[in-house]
Amino acid sequence: MTSQTTQVTFRTEESLKKDAEILFSRIGLNMTTALNVFLRQAVTDQAIPFRLKASPLLDFSQMSETEKNAEIQKGFDSMRAGRVLSSEQIKQNIKRKYGHDMEN
Repeated sequence: MTSQTTQVTFRTEESLKKDAEILFSRIGLNMTTALNVFLRQAVTDQAIPFRLKASPLLDFSQMSETEKNAEIQKGFDSMRAGRVLSSEQIKQNIKRKYGHDMEN
């Protein structure tokens, strides 16, 4: 029985694509095969097949008073400039960017 295939299109940085193609070529894979390996492993494990870490948040405990004050000032400056979002807008942005519904 032959599986049907479908085409998947996505955007990435040109340099990342080139670097990945070089790497995959060195281990005997093309981009399609490498991405299929990733997808199969993710489905088999029901998880991303490598560890993901959140970007580090501001760690005020590691900042000098000057650095802390500068970060706080950035927040005040944003507010004064009207760069503020309602809680509903923030929830929508999180859902759009990360696929996480804050209501659930």
